[in-house]
Amino acid sequence: MPFSLKIEDGPFAGRRYVFDQPAVVLGRTSDNDVVVPDEAASRKHARITQDGESWQIEDLHSSNGTRVNGEPLRRPLALQEADVIQIGAIAFRFMEHEDAANSTRIVSAADLAQWDRPASGATTRPELGAAPRVAAGGGRQGRGGRGAAPRLAERLASLSPPVRWGVVGGGALFALLLVAALVRGASGSGRILGGGPVVFDLGQKPDGHCYGNGPDVDVPAPKKAVFLFNFSEPVEGKSLLTFHCQADAVAKPEDVEMRLNGHHLGYLPATFGDSRPVELTLDRQMLHVNAENRIEFVNLRRPPTSWEVFGLWMEQDSLPSGTAEQLEKEARTEYDLAESRFNNQGVAATNLHDAWVHYKRARLILAAMANPPEVLQSLVNERLQEATNAMDKLCHRMLFTGEQARATRGNDAALDAFKDILNYFPFDDHPCYGKARRKIAQLE
Repeated sequence: MPFSLKIEDGPFAGRRYVFDQPAVVLGRTSDNDVVVPDEAASRKHARITQDGESWQIEDLHSSNGTRVNGEPLRRPLALQEADVIQIGAIAFRFMEHEDAANSTRIVSAADLAQWDRPASGATTRPELGAAPRVAAGGGRQGRGGRGAAPRLAERLASLSPPVRWGVVGGGALFALLLVAALVRGASGSGRILGGGPVVFDLGQKPDGHCYGNGPDVDVPAPKKAVFLFNFSEPVEGKSLLTFHCQADAVAKPEDVEMRLNGHHLGYLPATFGDSRPVELTLDRQMLHVNAENRIEFVNLRRPPTSWEVFGLWMEQDSLPSGTAEQLEKEARTEYDLAESRFNNQGVAATNLHDAWVHYKRARLILAAMANPPEVLQSLVNERLQEATNAMDKLCHRMLFTGEQARATRGNDAALDAFKDILNYFPFDDHPCYGKARRKIAQLE
C-alpha cells in the first residue's frame, strides 16, 4: 500500500513523493530515502515502516527530535491521513493511497544548494524527542536581577503610609514578609520543615534565582538548600534522569556536598572565578519512582563558606529499545560520529558541540543495555567528560574575549564577539548559549 509525503513549505512546497516499500528512512545525509536538508536533522533522523495495513513512524534517537502534528515523538506512532511530520524547519504531510509505485528520493544534490535554510540568526530549535525537561531555574539574573528584595519593596510601597510604617515598625512582621517573599519568588512552593532549611519544589518554569551563600544570591541558604521533585516514567526502567545546575563562588572542591534522598552524589566543583556546569546522571537505585525525591546541597564548612547554585533543572530521557546487538551497534555509531567531530574541532564551528551531543546520545543508548560493553562505556564516559571540559573552556575563553573587546574596542566589537559564540554553541542545551544571549541583549 503506497503512501506519499508532501512538502508543506519552502521552495519545494506542494511537491509530493510517493513510496511503495516497507520502510523509508529520513535524514540529513544522501544515503537516506528522504534527504532532509536542514541543520537540525540528524544523519539518520526518523523512519516510517509498514505495520500491517497501516504505517508508523519512529524517531531514530535524533539529536533534536521529531514532531507529529506539533507534538514531540517519544515512541513509535501510527500515522493517520494528513498527519504533519516536522524535522527541523521542514514539514511533510503524510498521505495514503497515492497512485505510484516506486520510492522517490526527495532532493538531488543540485536541489540541496537551492533549498531555503533557516535564517542563520535563528535562536530556537525543535523540542527534543525525549521526555520533556522540567525546568527549575534556566539561569540566574545575578547582580541587577529582579530578586525578592525589590519585589518586597514594591509591595511595601503599594501600602498606605500608616500601614507601611506599621509594617516597617513591626520588625518581626517585616521579617516574616521577607521570608514569605523569598519563598514565593523562588519556587511558588517553598516551605520550612520542622525548623530546618527552606525546601523548594523544582518548578515547571525557570525562575531566574540563585541559591546559597554568595554575592549574587537572592534566595539565601547558607547551610543547606533542598529541592523536591517527583519522578515518574511511562514504562518502568525505561528512563534516564539527569540533574543539571550551575555552580559559582565555591572556593574548595569539598565545601558543598550534593545528596539524593540521603545518598552521596558528589561535591560542587571549585569554580576559580567563573561558574561551572554540573551534570549528574541519577542512579535509579537511589530514586523513588512515582514518589517525591529530594536533592540537597549541604555546606560542610563552619562557619558556612560561600557557594552559589542556579539554573537547576531535570532532564528525563526515554531509553531506546532494541536487542543488545542493535543497541551496541547504535552506541558505537554515535561514538564514532562523536570521535570524528571531536578530532576535527577546527574544521567547523559546531563540531565540538556536535561531538558532545553524540557522546551524550551514546551514553543514553548504553544506559538502556542490561550489560553494556565495559570498554565502550568507559570510553564514552571518558570522552564525554573531555568534550564537556573542552566546551566549558571554550565558553570561558570566548566570553573573556568579548569582555576584552568591550573594554578595548567598544560595544560593536564586543557584540560581534558575543554573536560569534552562537556559532559554537548554537542551541540552549549548553549554558554558554544563554550567557551569550544575555550579553548580546545588553549591547543591542
